[in-house]
Amino acid sequence: MPEGYPDENNHQPLILRSRYVVSHNGTISNDVELVKKYGFEMQSQIDSEVLLHLYSKFAVATHHPLQFLTEVVGGVACVLVDAKSGIINAYRNFKPLWVYDGYARWFHSEKENLVEVFGEEEFGDPKYQEIENFSAYSFSRFDFSIFVKHEKIYTATKSHLPVQSQTRAYAMCSGGIDSVTAAFVAKYVHHKDVTLVNFDYGQKSFVGENHAVQTIAEKFGFDLLSIDFTKFGQLGASPLTSADIAIPTGLGSVESTLCWVPARNLMFVSYMFALAEANGVGQIYTGWNLEESGVFPDNDIDFFHLMNKVSNYGTLTRPNLILVLEKLMKPEILHLGTSLNVPYDLTWSCDSSLRDDQGKLRPCGICGCCMTRRYAFKVAGLVDKQDYLDYDYERYVWDKE
Repeated sequence: MPEGYPDENNHQPLILRSRYVVSHNGTISNDVELVKKYGFEMQSQIDSEVLLHLYSKFAVATHHPLQFLTEVVGGVACVLVDAKSGIINAYRNFKPLWVYDGYARWFHSEKENLVEVFGEEEFGDPKYQEIENFSAYSFSRFDFSIFVKHEKIYTATKSHLPVQSQTRAYAMCSGGIDSVTAAFVAKYVHHKDVTLVNFDYGQKSFVGENHAVQTIAEKFGFDLLSIDFTKFGQLGASPLTSADIAIPTGLGSVESTLCWVPARNLMFVSYMFALAEANGVGQIYTGWNLEESGVFPDNDIDFFHLMNKVSNYGTLTRPNLILVLEKLMKPEILHLGTSLNVPYDLTWSCDSSLRDDQGKLRPCGICGCCMTRRYAFKVAGLVDKQDYLDYDYERYVWDKE
């Protein structure tokens, strides 16, 4: 054991009253406090023993296998056995816990060690699994032969972070039809107290985007945060942020990665997790959808599932990305938003921030975003009230009569 105590009482597995057995990987950082609080009589000097006492005191008494963990601060990957009832409980928070199902069930914190003993892993080999496919913050109960139940666990934390609100939410909002629709779903369908978060990363469309977001926030009672991310945009390598790279236009710019901004969504989501943690917000709504997921890897649904898994490890309060449009194409998004009275005439879907001769902001009409928007309205059978600078229908296949 890391504690370095040589006698037999300080080896795992630990046994309490010849009934409860635990093998634990991790560190219980508040074990001394818990021992003093409840007056536990410790048989060893290992923090893991606290789990046995808590389980005996709370889980057995309340018949709830998870309650004893709500006061535990620290890392938990453990298998706790009630020898009397024949029940095996497996718990993990951010610590890993793997199970190998062969002629017996074997648990280990490191998959590599299981593979070393039982043989090389085959592609998709179901014998090697994480709990629940063992996702973070999971509990599984087994009897000696079959899986019985699975639930999420909630271990305690100690920090200066505020208590996470269940009613407040952030909505990442560029001012376009997708992100504004998602914000309206959060506010009017899920009844959240929504703050719009708009990023200025030096994009050429920022003036138009920010004007749209501000107008919508003021008119519909959203709070608004504008985030200065301009240093990120200075990395360049994208027509959206680089003065020396022209924004592509025409059909070739539609459903294309020509306007890719290096690691943009990765950076945005990481910042949103930090912002949410620091302000006690648990949910972050996004407008990413099925249509764009076919082109951009950081719009694919797997990206967001993976980022939510990252939140389990990179944050204490584990804020989550909420996807509400992930199964929808843009014409379907427009119909959804129309049913919620989304003011699409106030949104901005252009990669530029151009002005006409009178100084009025107007979308160009020919960049990839404008063309995608125009096509979506046409397919949806809805009127797009935006006043584009370029309406040369003959240049666009889908606009020909």
